[in-house]
Amino acid sequence: MEKLLGLLEAKSAYSREKLPDGGELLHSGDGSFLMKRITHPEELALFQAQNLLERVFGGEMDYFSLVRGWVTDRTIAYHTVLTAEEEVIAASNSSYLHLDSEDGIPQSMLAVWYITVDEKYRGKRLANELYWEMYRF
Repeated sequence: MEKLLGLLEAKSAYSREKLPDGGELLHSGDGSFLMKRITHPEELALFQAQNLLERVFGGEMDYFSLVRGWVTDRTIAYHTVLTAEEEVIAASNSSYLHLDSEDGIPQSMLAVWYITVDEKYRGKRLANELYWEMYRF
């Protein structure tokens, strides 16, 4: 995993600045964005992320009432990229799953359920930044 994270960091078009609340500012020639993991069911960014994902994936998306409950689960992550105006322009949903052990060796996997970038912001490599966040999670 560390090798993969290193490769993603080396290919990143952004420099990162850690924020006290756990988020990160992404800086590049294309502008600055905020990378944030949503952990509270009442955050406006969660509602915006759900709307973005529903526009792309339609009826495949989970009900928002379920999403609001899952967002506090430490094994489920909703990552977002926001503009300076705090508009969600990219979002992902992933889970860290523990698998049954084989021969006493613990196993797990990262399930990436959904990831998308608003059409106006595609081509800025923001999906790569979301993948990096999911792998770090």
